[in-house]
Amino acid sequence: MSFRFPQPVLAALWGPFLAGCSLLLAPGRAEAQGITLQTVVGGLASPVDVQSPRGDSRLFVAEQNSGRIRVVVGNSILPVPFLDLGGQISSGGERGLLGLCFDPGYHQNRYFYVALTNPVGDLEVRRYRTTAWDPNLAESWSARLVISVPQPFPNHNGGSLRFGPDGHLYIGTGDGGGADDPGCVAQNLGSLLGKLLRLDVRSLDSSGSYTIPPQNPFVGQAGARGEIFALGLRNPWRFGFDGQSGGLLIADVGEAAREELSWQHLGPGGTNFGWPQMEGTLCNGNASCPPATPGCWAPSLRPPLHEYTHDFWSGGCSVVGGVVYRGCALPGLSGTAWFADYCGGKVWSIATNGWATWGLVERTGELAPAAAGGTLKVITALCEDARGEILILEQTGMLYRVVPSGPAAACQPLRARFQRLSVSQGGLQQLELQFGSAQANRAYAVLGSASGTWPGFGLDGVSVPLNPDAYLQWILGGAAGSLISPAVGLLGAAGEALIDLRLPPGAASQAVGQTLHHAVVALDPFWMTVRASSNAVPLELAP
Repeated sequence: MSFRFPQPVLAALWGPFLAGCSLLLAPGRAEAQGITLQTVVGGLASPVDVQSPRGDSRLFVAEQNSGRIRVVVGNSILPVPFLDLGGQISSGGERGLLGLCFDPGYHQNRYFYVALTNPVGDLEVRRYRTTAWDPNLAESWSARLVISVPQPFPNHNGGSLRFGPDGHLYIGTGDGGGADDPGCVAQNLGSLLGKLLRLDVRSLDSSGSYTIPPQNPFVGQAGARGEIFALGLRNPWRFGFDGQSGGLLIADVGEAAREELSWQHLGPGGTNFGWPQMEGTLCNGNASCPPATPGCWAPSLRPPLHEYTHDFWSGGCSVVGGVVYRGCALPGLSGTAWFADYCGGKVWSIATNGWATWGLVERTGELAPAAAGGTLKVITALCEDARGEILILEQTGMLYRVVPSGPAAACQPLRARFQRLSVSQGGLQQLELQFGSAQANRAYAVLGSASGTWPGFGLDGVSVPLNPDAYLQWILGGAAGSLISPAVGLLGAAGEALIDLRLPPGAASQAVGQTLHHAVVALDPFWMTVRASSNAVPLELAP
Protein backbone atom coordinates (compact mmCIF):
# COMPACT_ATOMS: atom_id res chain seq x y z
CA MET A 1 0.00 0.00 0.00
CA SER A 2 1.38 3.44 -0.88
CA PHE A 3 0.44 6.88 0.40
CA ARG A 4 -1.05 9.36 -2.06
CA PHE A 5 -1.02 12.90 -0.76
CA PRO A 6 -1.28 16.44 -2.14
CA GLN A 7 1.86 18.51 -2.64
CA PRO A 8 0.66 22.01 -3.63
CA VAL A 9 4.07 23.50 -4.29
CA LEU A 10 5.23 20.64 -6.49
CA ALA A 11 1.85 20.47 -8.15
CA ALA A 12 2.24 24.08 -9.21
CA LEU A 13 5.29 23.12 -11.24
CA TRP A 14 3.18 20.67 -13.24
CA GLY A 15 0.26 23.08 -13.38
CA PRO A 16 0.51 23.97 -17.07
CA PHE A 17 0.49 20.31 -18.03
CA LEU A 18 -2.37 19.36 -15.71
CA ALA A 19 -4.44 22.33 -16.83
CA GLY A 20 -4.18 21.17 -20.42
CA CYS A 21 -5.12 17.55 -19.79
CA SER A 22 -8.74 18.04 -20.76
CA LEU A 23 -7.63 19.35 -24.13
CA LEU A 24 -5.02 16.66 -24.69
CA LEU A 25 -7.42 13.86 -23.83
CA ALA A 26 -10.48 15.27 -25.58
CA PRO A 27 -12.01 12.83 -28.08
CA GLY A 28 -11.65 13.67 -31.73
CA ARG A 29 -10.85 12.13 -35.09
CA ALA A 30 -7.92 12.00 -37.41
CA GLU A 31 -8.76 11.98 -41.11
CA ALA A 32 -11.63 9.50 -41.49
CA GLN A 33 -10.72 6.21 -43.11
CA GLY A 34 -12.69 2.99 -42.81
CA ILE A 35 -10.85 0.07 -41.22
CA THR A 36 -11.61 -3.50 -40.31
CA LEU A 37 -9.84 -6.55 -38.90
CA GLN A 38 -8.47 -9.34 -41.05
CA THR A 39 -7.70 -12.72 -39.51
CA VAL A 40 -4.18 -13.87 -40.30
CA VAL A 41 -4.12 -17.13 -38.30
CA GLY A 42 -5.52 -18.77 -35.20
CA GLY A 43 -4.23 -21.66 -33.13
CA LEU A 44 -1.22 -19.95 -31.55
CA ALA A 45 -0.45 -20.65 -27.89
CA SER A 46 -0.45 -17.49 -25.71
CA PRO A 47 1.29 -15.29 -28.30
CA VAL A 48 2.90 -12.10 -26.94
CA ASP A 49 5.02 -10.65 -29.76
CA VAL A 50 5.17 -10.77 -33.55
CA GLN A 51 8.01 -9.41 -35.68
CA SER A 52 9.45 -9.63 -39.20
CA PRO A 53 12.85 -8.95 -40.75
CA ARG A 54 12.68 -5.96 -43.06
CA GLY A 55 11.50 -6.74 -46.54
CA ASP A 56 10.13 -10.12 -45.40
CA SER A 57 6.48 -11.15 -45.73
CA ARG A 58 6.74 -13.85 -43.05
CA LEU A 59 5.62 -13.23 -39.47
CA PHE A 60 7.53 -14.64 -36.47
CA VAL A 61 5.39 -15.07 -33.34
CA ALA A 62 6.71 -15.56 -29.79
CA GLU A 63 4.56 -17.83 -27.62
CA GLN A 64 4.95 -16.94 -23.95
CA ASN A 65 4.41 -20.23 -22.13
CA SER A 66 5.53 -22.75 -24.75
CA GLY A 67 8.78 -20.86 -25.37
CA ARG A 68 8.39 -21.36 -29.10
CA ILE A 69 8.75 -18.94 -32.00
CA ARG A 70 6.33 -19.89 -34.77
CA VAL A 71 6.60 -18.87 -38.42
CA VAL A 72 3.47 -17.64 -40.19
CA VAL A 73 3.52 -17.75 -44.00
CA GLY A 74 0.40 -16.27 -45.58
CA ASN A 75 -2.45 -17.68 -43.53
CA SER A 76 -0.66 -20.79 -42.26
CA ILE A 77 1.56 -21.64 -39.30
CA LEU A 78 4.53 -23.79 -40.31
CA PRO A 79 4.45 -27.09 -38.37
CA VAL A 80 8.06 -26.93 -37.19
CA PRO A 81 8.86 -24.05 -34.78
CA PHE A 82 11.52 -21.57 -35.81
CA LEU A 83 13.01 -21.95 -32.31
CA ASP A 84 11.87 -23.91 -29.25
CA LEU A 85 13.07 -22.66 -25.86
CA GLY A 86 10.46 -24.53 -23.84
CA GLY A 87 12.98 -26.21 -21.55
CA GLN A 88 14.94 -23.02 -20.90
CA ILE A 89 12.30 -20.67 -19.47
CA SER A 90 10.22 -20.17 -16.36
CA SER A 91 6.61 -19.64 -17.37
CA GLY A 92 3.26 -18.69 -15.91
CA GLY A 93 1.94 -15.27 -14.91
CA GLU A 94 4.25 -12.65 -16.40
CA ARG A 95 7.16 -14.99 -17.06
CA GLY A 96 8.13 -16.91 -20.17
CA LEU A 97 9.31 -16.00 -23.65
CA LEU A 98 8.52 -12.29 -23.69
CA GLY A 99 9.78 -10.73 -26.92
CA LEU A 100 11.93 -10.90 -30.02
CA CYS A 101 13.40 -8.65 -32.70
CA PHE A 102 15.59 -8.97 -35.76
CA ASP A 103 19.02 -7.43 -36.24
CA PRO A 104 19.13 -4.50 -38.72
CA GLY A 105 21.65 -6.54 -40.70
CA TYR A 106 19.64 -9.77 -40.50
CA HIS A 107 19.80 -10.46 -44.23
CA GLN A 108 23.59 -10.58 -44.00
CA ASN A 109 24.29 -11.94 -40.49
CA ARG A 110 21.04 -13.89 -39.77
CA TYR A 111 20.98 -12.65 -36.13
CA PHE A 112 17.86 -12.17 -34.02
CA TYR A 113 17.31 -11.49 -30.32
CA VAL A 114 14.89 -12.84 -27.73
CA ALA A 115 13.90 -11.76 -24.21
CA LEU A 116 12.87 -14.43 -21.72
CA THR A 117 12.77 -15.30 -18.04
CA ASN A 118 15.23 -18.10 -17.31
CA PRO A 119 14.47 -21.06 -14.98
CA VAL A 120 15.34 -19.01 -11.87
CA GLY A 121 13.13 -16.12 -13.04
CA ASP A 122 15.76 -13.59 -14.16
CA LEU A 123 15.30 -11.61 -17.37
CA GLU A 124 17.70 -12.63 -20.11
CA VAL A 125 18.31 -11.23 -23.58
CA ARG A 126 19.96 -13.69 -25.94
CA ARG A 127 21.13 -13.61 -29.54
CA TYR A 128 20.48 -16.49 -31.94
CA ARG A 129 21.14 -17.11 -35.63
CA THR A 130 19.01 -18.55 -38.43
CA THR A 131 20.45 -21.59 -40.22
CA ALA A 132 22.15 -21.00 -43.54
CA TRP A 133 20.23 -23.85 -45.20
CA ASP A 134 16.67 -23.20 -43.97
CA PRO A 135 15.36 -19.63 -43.44
CA ASN A 136 12.49 -21.02 -41.33
CA LEU A 137 14.74 -22.72 -38.78
CA ALA A 138 17.04 -21.18 -36.17
CA GLU A 139 20.28 -22.64 -34.82
CA SER A 140 19.32 -23.54 -31.25
CA TRP A 141 23.02 -24.06 -30.47
CA SER A 142 23.96 -20.51 -31.52
CA ALA A 143 22.71 -18.88 -28.30
CA ARG A 144 24.83 -16.05 -26.94
CA LEU A 145 23.84 -14.28 -23.73
CA VAL A 146 23.66 -10.53 -24.25
CA ILE A 147 22.58 -9.41 -20.77
CA SER A 148 20.94 -10.85 -17.65
CA VAL A 149 18.92 -8.77 -15.18
CA PRO A 150 18.11 -10.39 -11.78
CA GLN A 151 14.42 -10.24 -10.78
CA PRO A 152 13.45 -9.99 -7.08
CA PHE A 153 9.79 -10.88 -7.79
CA PRO A 154 8.03 -12.95 -10.49
CA ASN A 155 6.19 -10.03 -12.10
CA HIS A 156 7.08 -6.80 -13.96
CA ASN A 157 9.68 -8.41 -16.21
CA GLY A 158 9.39 -6.03 -19.15
CA GLY A 159 10.73 -7.94 -22.13
CA SER A 160 10.16 -5.58 -25.05
CA LEU A 161 13.17 -5.10 -27.31
CA ARG A 162 13.61 -3.21 -30.58
CA PHE A 163 16.42 -1.71 -32.65
CA GLY A 164 16.31 2.07 -32.83
CA PRO A 165 17.20 4.55 -35.58
CA ASP A 166 20.76 4.65 -34.21
CA GLY A 167 21.20 0.91 -34.87
CA HIS A 168 21.42 0.10 -31.13
CA LEU A 169 19.32 -2.43 -29.22
CA TYR A 170 16.76 -0.97 -26.79
CA ILE A 171 15.50 -3.19 -23.95
CA GLY A 172 12.61 -2.46 -21.58
CA THR A 173 12.95 -3.80 -18.04
CA GLY A 174 10.23 -3.78 -15.39
CA ASP A 175 10.80 -2.60 -11.83
CA GLY A 176 11.19 -6.19 -10.65
CA GLY A 177 7.71 -6.55 -9.20
CA GLY A 178 6.15 -6.04 -5.81
CA ALA A 179 3.60 -3.33 -5.12
CA ASP A 180 4.71 0.29 -5.62
CA ASP A 181 8.35 -0.63 -6.40
CA PRO A 182 9.29 -1.36 -2.77
CA GLY A 183 13.00 -0.75 -3.33
CA CYS A 184 12.56 2.37 -5.49
CA VAL A 185 14.76 0.64 -8.04
CA ALA A 186 13.16 2.45 -10.99
CA GLN A 187 14.79 5.66 -9.68
CA ASN A 188 18.09 3.99 -8.78
CA LEU A 189 20.74 4.53 -11.47
CA GLY A 190 22.75 1.68 -9.98
CA SER A 191 20.00 -0.80 -10.92
CA LEU A 192 18.94 -1.97 -14.38
CA LEU A 193 15.33 -2.48 -13.24
CA GLY A 194 12.57 -0.06 -14.24
CA LYS A 195 14.66 1.25 -17.13
CA LEU A 196 15.04 1.55 -20.85
CA LEU A 197 18.48 0.19 -21.74
CA ARG A 198 20.49 0.95 -24.87
CA LEU A 199 23.27 -1.42 -25.97
CA ASP A 200 25.62 -1.64 -28.93
CA VAL A 201 25.53 -5.34 -29.80
CA ARG A 202 27.74 -5.15 -32.88
CA SER A 203 30.74 -6.04 -30.70
CA LEU A 204 29.36 -9.45 -29.70
CA ASP A 205 31.32 -11.25 -32.41
CA SER A 206 34.63 -9.50 -31.81
CA SER A 207 34.66 -9.24 -28.00
CA GLY A 208 31.94 -11.63 -26.85
CA SER A 209 30.08 -8.83 -25.10
CA TYR A 210 27.98 -5.78 -25.84
CA THR A 211 29.48 -2.33 -25.52
CA ILE A 212 27.89 0.73 -23.99
CA PRO A 213 27.37 3.54 -26.51
CA PRO A 214 29.55 6.42 -25.28
CA GLN A 215 26.64 8.80 -25.98
CA ASN A 216 24.46 7.09 -23.35
CA PRO A 217 23.37 9.74 -20.82
CA PHE A 218 24.84 8.26 -17.62
CA VAL A 219 28.19 7.00 -18.92
CA GLY A 220 30.93 8.03 -16.47
CA GLN A 221 28.52 9.07 -13.71
CA ALA A 222 29.55 7.65 -10.35
CA GLY A 223 27.32 4.81 -9.20
CA ALA A 224 25.31 4.72 -12.43
CA ARG A 225 25.01 1.91 -14.94
CA GLY A 226 26.05 3.14 -18.36
CA GLU A 227 23.54 0.87 -20.10
CA ILE A 228 20.64 3.05 -18.88
CA PHE A 229 19.04 5.28 -21.48
CA ALA A 230 15.90 6.31 -19.54
CA LEU A 231 14.47 5.58 -16.08
CA GLY A 232 11.33 5.73 -13.97
CA LEU A 233 9.33 2.98 -15.71
CA ARG A 234 7.09 0.45 -13.98
CA ASN A 235 6.58 -2.26 -16.61
CA PRO A 236 7.11 -1.14 -20.23
CA TRP A 237 5.36 -4.14 -21.75
CA ARG A 238 5.51 -2.99 -25.36
CA PHE A 239 7.11 -0.07 -27.18
CA GLY A 240 7.79 0.93 -30.76
CA PHE A 241 9.77 3.52 -32.70
CA ASP A 242 8.09 6.07 -34.94
CA GLY A 243 9.71 5.75 -38.34
CA GLN A 244 9.24 9.42 -39.20
CA SER A 245 10.25 11.29 -36.04
CA GLY A 246 12.52 8.61 -34.56
CA GLY A 247 10.69 8.92 -31.22
CA LEU A 248 9.78 5.95 -29.05
CA LEU A 249 6.21 5.27 -27.89
CA ILE A 250 6.17 3.32 -24.61
CA ALA A 251 3.13 1.59 -23.14
CA ASP A 252 3.91 1.54 -19.40
CA VAL A 253 1.58 -0.56 -17.22
CA GLY A 254 0.25 1.26 -14.15
CA GLU A 255 -0.20 0.20 -10.52
CA ALA A 256 -3.72 0.78 -9.21
CA ALA A 257 -5.15 3.83 -10.94
CA ARG A 258 -3.56 4.92 -14.24
CA GLU A 259 -2.27 3.40 -17.46
CA GLU A 260 0.07 5.56 -19.47
CA LEU A 261 1.65 6.14 -22.83
CA SER A 262 5.06 7.80 -22.62
CA TRP A 263 7.24 9.28 -25.33
CA GLN A 264 11.02 9.25 -25.58
CA HIS A 265 12.19 11.80 -28.14
CA LEU A 266 15.03 11.14 -30.54
CA GLY A 267 18.23 12.37 -28.94
CA PRO A 268 20.55 11.85 -25.98
CA GLY A 269 18.07 10.22 -23.56
CA GLY A 270 18.23 10.59 -19.78
CA THR A 271 14.44 11.01 -19.45
CA ASN A 272 12.90 10.26 -16.04
CA PHE A 273 9.31 9.02 -16.46
CA GLY A 274 8.58 9.37 -12.75
CA TRP A 275 7.73 5.93 -11.36
CA PRO A 276 7.36 5.19 -8.44
CA GLN A 277 6.95 8.80 -7.38
CA MET A 278 4.29 9.32 -10.02
CA GLU A 279 1.66 7.04 -11.51
CA GLY A 280 0.68 8.93 -14.63
CA THR A 281 -0.23 12.41 -13.39
CA LEU A 282 -1.10 11.12 -9.89
CA CYS A 283 1.28 11.40 -6.97
CA ASN A 284 2.26 7.92 -5.80
CA GLY A 285 4.85 9.16 -3.30
CA ASN A 286 6.99 6.11 -2.56
CA ALA A 287 8.34 6.47 0.98
CA SER A 288 11.17 4.00 0.27
CA CYS A 289 12.87 6.38 -2.16
CA PRO A 290 15.98 8.17 -0.88
CA PRO A 291 15.60 11.85 0.09
CA ALA A 292 17.43 13.01 -3.05
CA THR A 293 14.86 11.35 -5.33
CA PRO A 294 12.74 13.87 -7.25
CA GLY A 295 9.37 14.30 -5.59
CA CYS A 296 5.92 14.31 -7.12
CA TRP A 297 5.47 16.71 -10.05
CA ALA A 298 9.17 17.64 -10.00
CA PRO A 299 10.09 19.44 -13.22
CA SER A 300 12.71 16.76 -13.97
CA LEU A 301 9.98 14.12 -14.30
CA ARG A 302 8.41 13.62 -17.75
CA PRO A 303 4.59 13.58 -17.66
CA PRO A 304 2.83 10.91 -19.73
CA LEU A 305 1.87 11.65 -23.30
CA HIS A 306 -1.56 10.12 -22.62
CA GLU A 307 -3.15 8.27 -19.71
CA TYR A 308 -6.42 6.59 -18.84
CA THR A 309 -7.90 5.26 -15.61
CA HIS A 310 -8.70 1.69 -14.84
CA ASP A 311 -12.04 1.59 -13.11
CA PHE A 312 -15.41 -0.13 -13.41
CA TRP A 313 -16.47 2.00 -16.39
CA SER A 314 -13.34 1.67 -18.47
CA GLY A 315 -12.86 -2.02 -17.67
CA GLY A 316 -9.12 -1.63 -18.18
CA CYS A 317 -6.17 -2.87 -16.18
CA SER A 318 -2.98 -3.01 -18.29
CA VAL A 319 -2.04 -0.89 -21.28
CA VAL A 320 -0.73 -2.72 -24.34
CA GLY A 321 0.72 -0.97 -27.32
CA GLY A 322 3.59 0.99 -28.66
CA VAL A 323 2.83 1.38 -32.40
CA VAL A 324 2.93 4.61 -34.40
CA TYR A 325 1.35 3.84 -37.76
CA ARG A 326 3.57 4.57 -40.77
CA GLY A 327 2.30 1.93 -43.17
CA CYS A 328 0.90 2.75 -46.60
CA ALA A 329 -2.46 0.95 -46.74
CA LEU A 330 -4.12 3.50 -44.40
CA PRO A 331 -2.67 6.93 -45.33
CA GLY A 332 -5.41 8.78 -43.43
CA LEU A 333 -4.11 7.29 -40.18
CA SER A 334 -0.41 7.99 -40.71
CA GLY A 335 1.23 9.27 -37.53
CA THR A 336 -1.47 7.99 -35.16
CA ALA A 337 -0.35 6.12 -32.05
CA TRP A 338 -2.16 2.84 -31.34
CA PHE A 339 -2.66 1.15 -27.99
CA ALA A 340 -5.03 -1.33 -26.32
CA ASP A 341 -5.93 -2.74 -22.92
CA TYR A 342 -5.28 -6.31 -21.86
CA CYS A 343 -8.39 -6.64 -19.66
CA GLY A 344 -10.91 -4.46 -21.47
CA GLY A 345 -10.15 -5.71 -24.98
CA LYS A 346 -10.36 -2.14 -26.27
CA VAL A 347 -8.22 -0.54 -28.96
CA TRP A 348 -7.61 3.18 -29.47
CA SER A 349 -5.73 5.45 -31.82
CA ILE A 350 -4.62 8.97 -31.01
CA ALA A 351 -2.79 11.57 -33.06
CA THR A 352 0.43 12.91 -31.58
CA ASN A 353 3.56 14.90 -32.32
CA GLY A 354 5.39 13.50 -29.29
CA TRP A 355 4.53 16.53 -27.14
CA ALA A 356 0.74 16.69 -27.30
CA THR A 357 -2.12 14.45 -28.36
CA TRP A 358 -5.44 15.01 -30.08
CA GLY A 359 -8.10 13.03 -31.91
CA LEU A 360 -8.58 10.11 -29.50
CA VAL A 361 -10.72 7.44 -31.20
CA GLU A 362 -11.81 4.10 -29.79
CA ARG A 363 -11.44 1.57 -32.61
CA THR A 364 -12.87 -1.51 -30.87
CA GLY A 365 -16.21 -1.50 -32.69
CA GLU A 366 -14.62 -1.16 -36.11
CA LEU A 367 -12.23 -4.01 -35.40
CA ALA A 368 -14.66 -6.48 -33.77
CA PRO A 369 -13.92 -9.84 -35.44
CA ALA A 370 -17.17 -11.53 -36.43
CA ALA A 371 -15.60 -14.99 -36.27
CA ALA A 372 -14.73 -14.45 -32.61
CA GLY A 373 -18.16 -13.40 -31.41
CA GLY A 374 -17.78 -9.71 -32.20
CA THR A 375 -15.24 -8.79 -29.53
CA LEU A 376 -11.51 -8.70 -29.10
CA LYS A 377 -10.37 -10.78 -26.12
CA VAL A 378 -7.29 -10.39 -23.91
CA ILE A 379 -5.03 -8.39 -26.23
CA THR A 380 -1.38 -9.10 -25.54
CA ALA A 381 0.43 -7.01 -28.17
CA LEU A 382 0.08 -4.44 -30.93
CA CYS A 383 2.97 -4.75 -33.39
CA GLU A 384 3.93 -4.03 -37.01
CA ASP A 385 4.71 -6.23 -39.97
CA ALA A 386 7.65 -5.51 -42.27
CA ARG A 387 5.56 -2.99 -44.23
CA GLY A 388 4.42 -1.06 -41.17
CA GLU A 389 0.87 -2.43 -41.03
CA ILE A 390 -0.63 -2.99 -37.57
CA LEU A 391 -0.91 -6.50 -36.11
CA ILE A 392 -2.97 -7.46 -33.06
CA LEU A 393 -2.32 -10.55 -30.92
CA GLU A 394 -4.82 -12.15 -28.56
CA GLN A 395 -3.90 -14.48 -25.74
CA THR A 396 -6.57 -16.82 -27.15
CA GLY A 397 -4.18 -17.58 -30.01
CA MET A 398 -5.48 -15.23 -32.70
CA LEU A 399 -3.35 -13.01 -34.92
CA TYR A 400 -5.08 -10.18 -36.80
CA ARG A 401 -4.06 -7.41 -39.18
CA VAL A 402 -5.72 -3.98 -39.32
CA VAL A 403 -6.73 -3.34 -42.94
CA PRO A 404 -8.83 -0.75 -44.82
CA SER A 405 -12.50 -1.57 -45.24
CA GLY A 406 -12.15 -0.48 -48.87
CA PRO A 407 -9.28 -0.69 -51.36
CA ALA A 408 -5.80 -0.39 -49.84
CA ALA A 409 -3.59 2.50 -50.91
CA ALA A 410 -0.62 1.56 -53.04
CA CYS A 411 2.81 1.56 -51.43
CA GLN A 412 5.54 3.71 -52.92
CA PRO A 413 8.37 1.67 -54.49
CA LEU A 414 11.00 3.10 -52.12
CA ARG A 415 10.27 3.17 -48.39
CA ALA A 416 12.41 4.01 -45.35
CA ARG A 417 12.34 2.39 -41.92
CA PHE A 418 13.43 5.68 -40.33
CA GLN A 419 13.22 9.16 -41.81
CA ARG A 420 14.92 11.13 -39.03
CA LEU A 421 18.36 10.47 -37.53
CA SER A 422 20.40 12.23 -34.87
CA VAL A 423 23.76 13.65 -35.95
CA SER A 424 25.18 13.35 -32.40
CA GLN A 425 23.86 9.81 -31.84
CA GLY A 426 24.43 8.52 -35.36
CA GLY A 427 22.00 6.16 -36.98
CA LEU A 428 20.87 3.83 -39.69
CA GLN A 429 18.27 4.61 -42.34
CA GLN A 430 17.05 1.39 -43.92
CA LEU A 431 15.53 1.58 -47.39
CA GLU A 432 13.35 -1.07 -49.03
CA LEU A 433 12.93 -0.96 -52.79
CA GLN A 434 10.14 -2.80 -54.63
CA PHE A 435 10.27 -2.18 -58.39
CA GLY A 436 8.35 -5.34 -59.31
CA SER A 437 9.31 -8.45 -61.22
CA ALA A 438 9.43 -6.56 -64.55
CA GLN A 439 12.74 -5.09 -63.34
CA ALA A 440 14.13 -8.36 -61.92
CA ASN A 441 17.92 -8.73 -61.96
CA ARG A 442 18.52 -5.27 -63.43
CA ALA A 443 21.24 -3.06 -62.05
CA TYR A 444 20.18 -0.22 -59.78
CA ALA A 445 21.85 2.96 -58.53
CA VAL A 446 21.00 5.27 -55.63
CA LEU A 447 20.75 8.97 -56.44
CA GLY A 448 20.14 11.89 -54.13
CA SER A 449 20.43 15.49 -53.11
CA ALA A 450 21.02 17.34 -49.86
CA SER A 451 18.65 19.89 -48.29
CA GLY A 452 15.99 19.81 -50.94
CA THR A 453 15.08 18.11 -54.16
CA TRP A 454 16.35 19.53 -57.43
CA PRO A 455 14.01 20.23 -60.33
CA GLY A 456 14.97 16.89 -61.85
CA PHE A 457 16.02 15.68 -65.23
CA GLY A 458 14.89 13.12 -67.78
CA LEU A 459 16.70 10.02 -68.97
CA ASP A 460 15.28 7.91 -71.77
CA GLY A 461 11.81 9.25 -71.15
CA VAL A 462 11.91 8.55 -67.40
CA SER A 463 11.84 11.47 -64.96
CA VAL A 464 14.60 11.18 -62.34
CA PRO A 465 13.77 13.66 -59.56
CA LEU A 466 17.14 14.11 -57.86
CA ASN A 467 20.62 15.35 -58.63
CA PRO A 468 23.41 12.87 -57.82
CA ASP A 469 26.22 15.41 -57.81
CA ALA A 470 24.80 17.42 -54.91
CA TYR A 471 24.25 14.22 -52.92
CA LEU A 472 27.78 12.90 -53.43
CA GLN A 473 29.23 16.30 -52.56
CA TRP A 474 27.29 16.31 -49.27
CA ILE A 475 28.43 12.80 -48.41
CA LEU A 476 32.09 13.53 -49.08
CA GLY A 477 32.20 16.94 -47.47
CA GLY A 478 29.52 17.20 -44.82
CA ALA A 479 28.95 14.18 -42.62
CA ALA A 480 32.39 12.69 -42.01
CA GLY A 481 31.90 9.29 -43.50
CA SER A 482 28.23 8.87 -44.32
CA LEU A 483 27.84 5.84 -46.54
CA ILE A 484 25.07 4.24 -48.55
CA SER A 485 25.53 0.51 -48.92
CA PRO A 486 25.17 -0.75 -51.52
CA ALA A 487 24.84 2.39 -53.64
CA VAL A 488 24.77 0.19 -56.73
CA GLY A 489 23.74 -3.43 -57.06
CA LEU A 490 21.42 -5.93 -58.69
CA LEU A 491 17.69 -6.16 -58.05
CA GLY A 492 16.28 -9.46 -56.82
CA ALA A 493 13.87 -11.82 -58.56
CA ALA A 494 10.91 -9.64 -57.52
CA GLY A 495 12.69 -6.40 -58.43
CA GLU A 496 13.57 -5.75 -54.80
CA ALA A 497 16.61 -4.42 -52.94
CA LEU A 498 17.58 -3.54 -49.36
CA ILE A 499 19.76 -0.46 -48.96
CA ASP A 500 21.30 1.16 -45.85
CA LEU A 501 22.58 4.62 -45.07
CA ARG A 502 24.69 4.67 -41.90
CA LEU A 503 25.37 8.00 -40.22
CA PRO A 504 28.32 7.73 -37.80
CA PRO A 505 27.93 9.23 -34.29
CA GLY A 506 29.31 12.71 -33.94
CA ALA A 507 29.03 13.64 -37.60
CA ALA A 508 29.88 17.23 -38.51
CA SER A 509 27.69 19.67 -36.59
CA GLN A 510 26.91 21.60 -39.77
CA ALA A 511 24.91 18.59 -40.91
CA VAL A 512 22.13 19.39 -38.39
CA GLY A 513 19.08 20.68 -40.20
CA GLN A 514 20.06 19.17 -43.53
CA THR A 515 17.72 16.81 -45.34
CA LEU A 516 18.86 14.07 -47.66
CA HIS A 517 16.57 12.83 -50.40
CA HIS A 518 17.11 9.39 -51.93
CA ALA A 519 15.79 7.86 -55.11
CA VAL A 520 16.74 4.76 -57.05
CA VAL A 521 16.90 4.10 -60.79
CA ALA A 522 16.85 0.70 -62.51
CA LEU A 523 19.28 0.41 -65.39
CA ASP A 524 19.71 -1.99 -68.27
CA PRO A 525 22.61 -4.50 -68.07
CA PHE A 526 24.95 -2.13 -69.83
CA TRP A 527 23.98 0.88 -67.63
CA MET A 528 23.06 2.79 -70.76
CA THR A 529 19.35 3.48 -70.22
CA VAL A 530 17.03 4.05 -67.26
CA ARG A 531 14.13 1.60 -67.08
CA ALA A 532 12.41 2.80 -63.88
CA SER A 533 12.80 5.37 -61.12
CA SER A 534 11.48 5.45 -57.58
CA ASN A 535 9.89 8.10 -55.43
CA ALA A 536 12.14 10.35 -53.30
CA VAL A 537 12.52 9.38 -49.62
CA PRO A 538 13.68 12.09 -47.18
CA LEU A 539 16.08 11.82 -44.25
CA GLU A 540 16.02 14.72 -41.78
CA LEU A 541 19.17 15.22 -39.71
CA ALA A 542 18.41 16.18 -36.10
CA PRO A 543 20.85 17.39 -33.38
